[in-house]
Amino acid sequence: MSARDAIEQAGGLHSIGDLAERWGITKQWARMLARRDGFPAPVLTSGGRELWFGDEADAAFIAHEERMVARSRRIGPRS
Repeated sequence: MSARDAIEQAGGLHSIGDLAERWGITKQWARMLARRDGFPAPVLTSGGRELWFGDEADAAFIAHEERMVARSRRIGPRS
C-alpha cells in the first residue's frame, strides 16, 4: 500500500479550516476543540499548518458532541 493510499484510508489530511467546514462549525471553535484533551495530535505540520487524519479528528469531534449531549441530558432543560 502506498503512503497516499494509507492517508486516504485514514480519511485524508485536514487543516483546522477543513475540519471546521467538515463539521459545520467556525474555525475558532475547531481550534478550541483541537487543543482539548482527547483530541489527537496533528500528524504533521506543513507550511505552518497543522494537519490531522480525518477519521481520527472526526472520532474526537463525535466523542465531544456525545459528551455534550449526555451532559445536557443530566442537567436537564433550562428554565
